[in-house]
Amino acid sequence: MAGRTTEAEVIKKLATTPPAECNSDLKVGDIVTFTNEFDVVFEGMKIIGFAHDTSFHNRVVYTSGGAYWFPSPISAYTLEVKK
Repeated sequence: MAGRTTEAEVIKKLATTPPAECNSDLKVGDIVTFTNEFDVVFEGMKIIGFAHDTSFHNRVVYTSGGAYWFPSPISAYTLEVKK
């Protein structure tokens, strides 16, 4: 059985800027608030990278923490602190 992919392995495959069609100023290292589809808010999340395109249901933002391997839509994020 293969081991779980680490956060460092995921980061190596990510883009450092969001896809152009997202029209966003978010950057790797920014601290953001994430609001999920049920309006549950998660503050203090750090952006670790972006998908290279929007082909996965417009999910492009990767953040550190529990689900570092799964992207979320850029519209779900509010900037807290700019890097």
